[in-house]
Amino acid sequence: MTIGQKAKKENTMKKTLLMLSLVLGVLSFGVSKAYAVPPPVIDGLISPSTEWDNNAAYAYYLNVSDPNEVGVTDTYDIKTAVVLQDISDGDAAKHGVYFMLTTYATPPSLVDVDGISTRASLALFADFNGDGVPSNAVGPFPPDVQLYVTNINPAPGTDPTVNDRVYVCFGAAGSCDASNGTLIWDAGAATGSAPAGFQYARGADAVEMFLKTGTFGTPANVAFPFTFSGTATYDDGTVHPDDIVTGRLTAIPEPNTMILMISGLFSFLGFAKFKLWQ
Repeated sequence: MTIGQKAKKENTMKKTLLMLSLVLGVLSFGVSKAYAVPPPVIDGLISPSTEWDNNAAYAYYLNVSDPNEVGVTDTYDIKTAVVLQDISDGDAAKHGVYFMLTTYATPPSLVDVDGISTRASLALFADFNGDGVPSNAVGPFPPDVQLYVTNINPAPGTDPTVNDRVYVCFGAAGSCDASNGTLIWDAGAATGSAPAGFQYARGADAVEMFLKTGTFGTPANVAFPFTFSGTATYDDGTVHPDDIVTGRLTAIPEPNTMILMISGLFSFLGFAKFKLWQ
């Protein structure tokens, strides 16, 4: 190899490493900027459209899409369910687990279609120990949690969101409903039995909830020490099929860890290219 050829290859190597450094810088900037993104607002509206996107600052993030199923009424047919845990916001009052559900027709409905005893409902199940059934605390796992949402409006065919009620069941309570659950949201407001900071909204776009850290089996201001399964069941209160969506919530890489991984990868690529050019 001549001196000129060697100099040319070394110059190319420097340019390549510079480009890798620039890419790493952009990625690092994007991750650092993510910390400034506030968690979602619980109002039943998705605005901006990126409100429920993963901004890389979340300790846990799960986004499950469900197909539009034949036989399931569109206003009860789950389109997307998102669960995330935010503990990075500067306001500790916003630290907790956020839940959002959209349907194929908006707004998502809890209308009592036929006026019989079975009401339309949305049931959420957090299965901490992974046995598939509501369970009491076992080892390091807290009691499983179920949330049951329904509308108490007595007139069939109408659906005023102000009449929504939310019940909670802990542990081995069987199937949670209004008869065995504890009322935590009633006619637009948290009740005296609601865990601190609980928020609920069903609006034009979605059903949304906020569960503050330290409540519902969540640790205080730290990430969950384990993964867990979650299930959302939407029932229109008639003989139509229910819509059921299940997902597993797992930790996502912490941003600094991502930077180190990317940096290490780039360093390896740079080293390998340098070795090839010797």
